[in-house]
Amino acid sequence: MKDSIFSLEIITPLGAIFKGQVNQVRLPGKDGEFGVLQDHSSLVTVLNPGLIEINHTDQKIEKVVVDWGYVEVTDEKTIILVDDAVVIDGDDQSEIAQAINRSKAILSRLAENDPESARIMGNIENHAKTL
Repeated sequence: MKDSIFSLEIITPLGAIFKGQVNQVRLPGKDGEFGVLQDHSSLVTVLNPGLIEINHTDQKIEKVVVDWGYVEVTDEKTIILVDDAVVIDGDDQSEIAQAINRSKAILSRLAENDPESARIMGNIENHAKTL
């Protein structure tokens, strides 16, 4: 079976933070999380602050914390426009810790007692342990 691959871009006001071919992306939609695969129906929708999970063609999973924004899914590609974003990655523990701290600042826009915020931070910290 041929892998389903599509083009994904994540763009902030400072420029693109991701451009590449992926197998799948999970997004924090206004009405809840949803996934996009190749040949997904076209749509434009609002994104809430939260976690984007990118499944790369080499099976690597990358996580990006985003502030609010929009996503447009077309036949050609998926474009995500967000106000702020941070990739949870780094070359050493110090860079990963900085990414986690920036993520916390972005997620602080969620209500402090919002259970979704705690779930996302747990997911980020678990992901960081695998880096």
